[in-house]
Amino acid sequence: MANLGGELEFTLLGLCELELPKNCAKPYLHIALQLRAELKPASGVFGVEIAVGKSSYLLCPDCHITGGAALYTWFAPSEHQGDFVLTIGGYHPAFAVPAHYPKVNRVGIAWQVSREVSLKGEAYFALTPSCAMAGANLSVTYENGDLKAWFTAWANLLVAWKPFHFLAEIGVNLGVSYRLNLLFCHKTLTVSIGGSLRLWGPPTGGSVEIHLPFRKSVPNA
Repeated sequence: MANLGGELEFTLLGLCELELPKNCAKPYLHIALQLRAELKPASGVFGVEIAVGKSSYLLCPDCHITGGAALYTWFAPSEHQGDFVLTIGGYHPAFAVPAHYPKVNRVGIAWQVSREVSLKGEAYFALTPSCAMAGANLSVTYENGDLKAWFTAWANLLVAWKPFHFLAEIGVNLGVSYRLNLLFCHKTLTVSIGGSLRLWGPPTGGSVEIHLPFRKSVPNA
């Protein structure tokens, strides 16, 4: 599609679907992609954006896939000439995203494995002229009546070369809680253990945190 009003623009819209294995009653992968590409010669912008459709899943229909990706580049006469960005799932939490960069949702999965167990995960990657970044997180939750248990893990990495510096962090957390119902009083006991490691440089440094809390909450009956 070409828009000739005011400024010359070219836009391409598309939709594609993929299933694996093909011609199978219960494929383990179904992904629907929405594509949008645009070229604005007068503004000096070329970009492609991809979004994962709501019908996409992995392994089974209950394991939903979400997220998006984008590739943008700027050329003369744009004020951002020479800049570009490739991202799958967005950016590092500490990255100051320029206003002209596309906003992209995290690539993720959400899976209700069973009535008691649920799993969620997210990931991202991005590359720009000045830095690269990547990260992921995963959480698994078990709930059965008044009992709840969980496990979470995450990692983030940012490396820049204009000027050179890096930031890396990883962490895990494991916990369990139980709600006690004592006549007209309700108490929730929570025990969790976790830790995180954070590194940066230059100058090179780091920190380690260990969490060993024991909490007791007594909400109103």
